Amino acid sequence: MGDDHHATDPAAGPPSGPLSSAAEGINDADRVAATARLQDLVAKGELSLERFSHAVEQVLAAGSQAELEAAMTGMPPVVRLTPSSRRLEQPLQVDTGMHPLKLGQGWQLASRTTITTGTGKCAVDLTAATWDSLAVDLHLKSGSGAIEVTVPKGVAVQMLAAKGDVRLEGLAPPLPGSPVLRVVAESSIGRIRFRPPAAPSSKKERRRVFGRRRRR
Repeated sequence: MGDDHHATDPAAGPPSGPLSSAAEGINDADRVAATARLQDLVAKGELSLERFSHAVEQVLAAGSQAELEAAMTGMPPVVRLTPSSRRLEQPLQVDTGMHPLKLGQGWQLASRTTITTGTGKCAVDLTAATWDSLAVDLHLKSGSGAIEVTVPKGVAVQMLAAKGDVRLEGLAPPLPGSPVLRVVAESSIGRIRFRPPAAPSSKKERRRVFGRRRRR
């Protein structure tokens, strides 16, 4: 893969190009997804009602992906960005060999990241990472081990190349203007999985489990 897209600000959005759908039409599902994201931001206190109303009007009036993305411009991203002073200048290289590894809360995803495992199992939680860029090149390589990637809801996954047992399982549709993962995935006899975050258990379910433990 070329490095032309790294010449701009590392936190800039994904560039237009052959894989861009900015000029394509949109459907009701696109508008529903955008509206749901705006409602979520209001519920979290990250968006005022006035700005919400204005953005929803733009979403409903949008006739193309470009117009829909414009309506979402300036909204908080679905991932946490690394402060500019701490972004990595060099690619991130992770090699677990035969050992297990869990990349969880607080780890940093570089704009170019390579994760390799031999026989070990690697859990890569992208919801727990800070992202150096809204457009990330992610290269995954598995020998006989396993790599499981948790993808934040709304992030676009562009599979540039895949070899072996590689699967995308139940990912949510990408949001307009969402961060992009450009993926090259290679598996020999192991496996690579992309999955959505686990659904949070309800309060009723938590009370039921807690009550069961107390009875024991």
